[in-house]
Amino acid sequence: MKRVGILLIAIALIAAMVACSPTPVQYTLSISSTQGDVVDIPSEGAFTYDAGTVVDLVATPDAG
Repeated sequence: MKRVGILLIAIALIAAMVACSPTPVQYTLSISSTQGDVVDIPSEGAFTYDAGTVVDLVATPDAG
């Protein structure tokens, strides 16, 4: 009976740890271009990223 009690306590502790894991902070990156420019990667629009994510941007100007 003592082992069952210890097992139940261990399960309760594990469940509490999983429930308390922090939700990652996320940010929305809105990308747009002006006339004569184009954003190639990741393209124009709104994208959601986790905090700390490195986002590479590639923009190409029109000729002239």
